[in-house]
This record gives sequence, structure tokens and C-alpha cells, in this order.
Amino acid sequence: MFRSLHSKLVVSYLLLAFVVLLLSALAVGVIITRVQRQVNLLRAQSIAVSLANRVKTQPGLLAPRSPWLERLRQDPQLDGRVLVLNRRGEVIIDSEGSYVGEQIPPERARALASPLPPNVRRHTFTDGQEYFLLLVDLPENVDERLAGRRLALAIPVRQVDPPWRSLWRPLLIVAAITGALATGLSFLLAHSITRPVKEMAIAAEEIARGRYEQHIQARGRDEIATLAARFSHMANEVARTQRGQRDFLANVSHDLKTPLTSIQGFSQAILEGAITDEQGYRRAAEIIHGEAERMLRLVQDLVELARLESGELDLAPEPMSLEPLVRTEAERIQERCREAGIALHVRADGSLPPVVADAHRLRQALANVIDNAVKYSASPGEVTIEMAHWAAGAPHPKPLAVSFGEPRVSGEWVYITVHNRGEPIPPNDLSRVFDRFYRVDRSRRRSEGSGLGLAIVRETMLAHGGAVEIDSSAEEGTRLRLWLPVANTRQDAADAKKRR
Repeated sequence: MFRSLHSKLVVSYLLLAFVVLLLSALAVGVIITRVQRQVNLLRAQSIAVSLANRVKTQPGLLAPRSPWLERLRQDPQLDGRVLVLNRRGEVIIDSEGSYVGEQIPPERARALASPLPPNVRRHTFTDGQEYFLLLVDLPENVDERLAGRRLALAIPVRQVDPPWRSLWRPLLIVAAITGALATGLSFLLAHSITRPVKEMAIAAEEIARGRYEQHIQARGRDEIATLAARFSHMANEVARTQRGQRDFLANVSHDLKTPLTSIQGFSQAILEGAITDEQGYRRAAEIIHGEAERMLRLVQDLVELARLESGELDLAPEPMSLEPLVRTEAERIQERCREAGIALHVRADGSLPPVVADAHRLRQALANVIDNAVKYSASPGEVTIEMAHWAAGAPHPKPLAVSFGEPRVSGEWVYITVHNRGEPIPPNDLSRVFDRFYRVDRSRRRSEGSGLGLAIVRETMLAHGGAVEIDSSAEEGTRLRLWLPVANTRQDAADAKKRR
């Protein structure tokens, strides 16, 4: 019957309002009844006390055929009857005469939460009439026949307790006003909830059709607004991923097309006899071999990056010292730095604790970082590699602009900072330099690299439970920082062997 979320919310709000209103009406009715009863009983009790005081001065007023009793019976304000009870609880005088001789049993123990005030009893006579009896002890100095007796002013229950139908009209008016307000508010609340949900459903359909640029306006700070904001973020990430896939295919196609064109051209020249001398054959073979190696490296990098991103690459982490590995990589590229006029410096901040890492994968990541630092450094210039240890509670190194990985707020870490000075990376490109095939300078020759190095660095560090940061400016140059967790216990070594 109610298929839409909007109708279900409206009906649920209305039902809730109805239940609350019903319970409130019952509570108000009970409270009003009790208050009205208390007021009526107190007024009647004051009348009973006044009668007892009059009897004190005029004992004959309670004679069975007293004219005063006759006038009292006809009093419209009282609308009750006056009884006199002896010590046994028998009615010996009744202003109307019908209850003389009836027995009113003694009162049982009164409950602590009794709604009746003291000296008030509720009693049903033999004719079925129910009365409230307001009992007042008569004074001892009255007529001997009345001394020690009790005066009871009997008021019908129907007069003390107001009838429910007298409350219906105001309650119905309040219910109508409340129902109208509840209906309006229910529609507003339901619309505020279902509107962004409908927008997200429409946006999801658009994403399914390939239109990924979708944005849901998040209004407020509730869970629905949070969901809308997360959905918009997801849509943006999907759009970015799709763009990345398109760029990936275009870049792979371009990077494979260039060596394939060279291989095809030189192999065709050999087949058609355009190359006749031995030196030409050798030159063509060298070019074909070099381009094939370039294609192989590209494919290997792609396979390794895909395995890193999917978590399928098996790492062999074990406790190791980081400083010898860094210095070895620096020595490997030292000759290249001298040829380019670049001074390479390696510094370690004291003795570094061991880290848990896969030496081969970590060496590959360091090689990519150092190669990039040298490649894009000013010439003449310098490249600095600094290693340091950080533990929770110690001063934290200055954070860099873009970071990937776990926040470093606890535990112990070793970090490596590679710094060079060259053309700075634009701020808009900082977060994308770790994307596959992304190049800040798109006019750069493709032969200088596959464009996968930093993407492999990021995934390698994340696979080790570490992090990578980068920052760049014209004033301070470019800094790239790698973080690795410290091997704190022997259990780290045991776990590393198990993972192997």
C-alpha cells in the first residue's frame, strides 16, 4: 500500500503523533478528573465541618424531622444528603430517610498512594447508589443522643467526578489542531529526508549510463546530509577513476606504439633489403633490441603495479637496517650525478633502528625516488638524502603538502627525505604525480621513463604499512619523504618469516 519512502515516513509520523496525542489525552483526562475531584471534595468537606459546627450550637438541627434538614435536602448547591452514624457504623439519621438502619463497614487500611483525602470514604448503598462520605466527628457537648457520633455528608460520585464527555470537546479541538500541525510537519520532514535520497537515486542512474559528473547538494549536518556528501565524493572518485582509466589506455597505447613503430620500421627495412651492410644490420638489431627491452620494462611495471594495488603481490618483509640500503643506492647513481654536475649528499640522524621491509621492493622504491630527484634537479645543483628516527612524543618533522598512508601520531618510525632544487611542481599537480603515467610536463619525451615510478613507490610504501609525502615550491625546492614503521619486537621478525 505504501510503496514510497515518503509515504511510509508520513504515515509513521502521523501514527506516532496519534499515539502520543491519545496517551496525552488520557493522561490529561485522568489529571483533570483527579484535580476536579479534589476540589469538589474539599469544598464538600468544608460544608461538612460547617454543619458540625452548627450542630454544636444547635443540636436540634439533626432531629429526624428537622425543618433545617428539609431545607438542606432542597439546597441545589449541596445536592447531597446528611447522615449521622453511631459507633457501630449504622445510619441513625438520614436527611432523606431511606438509608436509616444501613450498615457502613469500618474503613480498611488506606493505601499510601490513595487519591482520596483523609476522612473521605467511597461507599455504595444497598440501592446501588455510590457516594463519597465526608466524615466529621460530632462534639461531645451536644445532645446526648448525638454525642460521640459521626456526621457524614454524602455526595454522589457522579457529581464529584466530572463526566468524560465534558472533556471530549476541548480534547477533540486540541486533537484537530495537533493533527493538522503533525500532518504538515510530517510532510516537511519526510520531504527533507526523501529529497536527497531521490536525487541520489537519479544520480546513480546517470552514473550507470556513463555520466559520472554528478553532485548532490548536502544541506544540514545530519546523517542524510553526510550520506549526500559521501555520495558526491564517491561520484567524483568514480569520475576521476574513469578519467584515469581513459588516460591509462591512451598512455599505454602511446608508450607501446612508439617502440612498436621503431621495431616495425627497422624490421621492414631488413626484410625489404633497404639495409645491406653489416653495420646497418647491427644498428637495426640494437634499436629493435632496445625498444623490445623498453616494452618489456613497461609491461613488467604495469604487472607489478597492478599486483601492488590489488594486494596480490607477495612481500617478504624482515627486520633490516635502512642506512646501508640507502647509501648503496646513492653510490649507484653517483657517477651519473658527477656527469650532470649534481652534488649528492647522504646524511643519517644518529643510529637508526631497524625497520621491517621487503629489501627488494624497498630498493626499487628508493631507486625510483632518487632517480627522479637527480633527473629533475637543477644542473649544477645538489640532491640531499636525509634519514631520521621519530617516536611518539618527539617533535614531528614539518608535514608536507600531500600525504598518502597512515597518520604518524603514535609508534616509532624511520623516515627518508629526498630534497632537490629544480623546477617546482605546480600545487594542482602535487596530488597527481603518484598517478599512473601522470607527467607534470606533458611535452617531456616519453623515452625518459614509463610514468609508473612514483605510482609504484606509493603502493610499495602503503603495502609496508608506511606512508609517502611530497611538497614543492620555488623557494624550498621539492621534498619527497618516505615513512617506514620500526621493528620494535622479536615478534616482528617471526611474523615476517611466516609471511615468507
